[in-house]
Amino acid sequence: MTPVGGVRGELLLEIGRRLMEHARKHPPGRVVVGDMGFILRLPWDPERVRTPDCGLYCGRAAAGGEVAFRVH
Repeated sequence: MTPVGGVRGELLLEIGRRLMEHARKHPPGRVVVGDMGFILRLPWDPERVRTPDCGLYCGRAAAGGEVAFRVH
């Protein structure tokens, strides 16, 4: 995979910044960058893992109000 740089890198930074602003104003939510894997529970989709360059996870909250989010 070709390294990110130039305009694409700046664009990803700006998208991440805007997502972070949104997540802070509307909790719970987590912003991830760097090809973090999202495992989707879609029975019709055998390839359930997505790795966006930048993503916002606003899943259901676990006990105590924390987002049900885990990094392996």
